[in-house]
Amino acid sequence: MLAKKEKESIKKAVKKEKKNFRSLCKTNNYFAADDKSIIRNMEDLETLCEILPLNEYVALLNVSVLSRTNSNSSMYSYLII
Repeated sequence: MLAKKEKESIKKAVKKEKKNFRSLCKTNNYFAADDKSIIRNMEDLETLCEILPLNEYVALLNVSVLSRTNSNSSMYSYLII
C-alpha cells in the first residue's frame, strides 16, 4: 500500500515538473527566433519530456531560473546537451 502511494506521488511530481518545463519553454517562445526553429524545438521538448527522469526536470528548471540573464538561444542549447 505504501509503495503504491509512493509511486502515485512520484507520478504526480513528474507530471507537475513536465508541465512547468513545457510552460517555461512556451513562455520563452521555445527558445527560437523563427517559426521553423519553434517547430523543431517543440519536437525536441517532447522528446525530452519522454526520456528525462524527475531529477533532470528539477535540475533544468533550476538552471533556467539561474540563467535568466543569458540569451534564449544559449539556454536552449544547454537544454538539449
